[in-house]
Amino acid sequence: GSKLVSDLKDGDVVLTYNFLTRRQEFLPIINVVRKGPLNAYKVGLKNHTDFVVSEKHPIFIKDQPPRKRRDPATFYSVDTVRNVADRMAEKRFYVPCALRLGYDTVPSTRSIDEFFLLGHFIAEGWVVRREDGGVAGVFTSGHDIDTDILPVLNRLGIKFYYHKNNSGVPYIRFASDQPITSWLTGFKDNSVEMRTSTLVVESIENIQAFLDGHWIGDGHRQNNYIVHSTSSDDLAQTIVSMYHNLGKPALKYYQVDHMGAGRHPIWRVMVNENSNFAKSYGFSDLSESHIKTITSVGEVECFDFSTPNGNYFLENGSLLHNCDNFASLFYAFSQICHA
Repeated sequence: GSKLVSDLKDGDVVLTYNFLTRRQEFLPIINVVRKGPLNAYKVGLKNHTDFVVSEKHPIFIKDQPPRKRRDPATFYSVDTVRNVADRMAEKRFYVPCALRLGYDTVPSTRSIDEFFLLGHFIAEGWVVRREDGGVAGVFTSGHDIDTDILPVLNRLGIKFYYHKNNSGVPYIRFASDQPITSWLTGFKDNSVEMRTSTLVVESIENIQAFLDGHWIGDGHRQNNYIVHSTSSDDLAQTIVSMYHNLGKPALKYYQVDHMGAGRHPIWRVMVNENSNFAKSYGFSDLSESHIKTITSVGEVECFDFSTPNGNYFLENGSLLHNCDNFASLFYAFSQICHA
């Protein structure tokens, strides 16, 4: 899972990239250096992700004049964030990003069908609580209940009560005396307060089932994109991370005025399997995104850490190099060039 850079310590295992094997690999941190407050910049990418690094932080880049098609076989060069910021007016810069994130799955006793139901419940369900905080009822609803949910409930032998509201929309109440009811309530209090981040270490099959269930409940298509909608910060990031695990990079943005039912801002998570962010540009498990903005964020407490393969690591999906030491930079460049 994710962890703050400031909380990393010797021995922690992080996801890195090996340019010689062109594969992601997990490696332990072998040294952490506290560098203190440094002038820092926030680098915003076209794929809606970003990272914050010191102004002298070296990053991998491919550069080209705007509107010129880039060569997928081009190797990366290395330059500091400050230098790249000064040159953005004349060129477009691309940085490597994870096409998929490697991870270890956690064995689950739940079936694919149950994860499908969980996804739908997260999208369309709700929990009614008593004054003492106990659960009075667990529900899910939608026009897709008859076609997509009832067959699963019947297949699993789950007990429920079927109703329709005043508008004719079906909804069900899960019987309280069964394990799946308490399992569902553990992930959601309401449409904002959710606890879904632990789901990103489920198997690929369970993740896909969860996403399918959520999209049926709270998704739509927009041009070439599959779009998920949610008011929960936790769920939005969970969905992005799940798609990364599937090798389908997702875009996440916050829509303040969505002109739909309700007035609350919502997250949109968009996936297009044929987008440029889902293509490989010469390195396995890596794609690319170009830099849209580089903005100063003032002084930020900065840290360096070392890994056995030359200090590479993935931050918010972007592949970075974590040292402004010249020897480390030379090692990085020699690996990229296969020297």
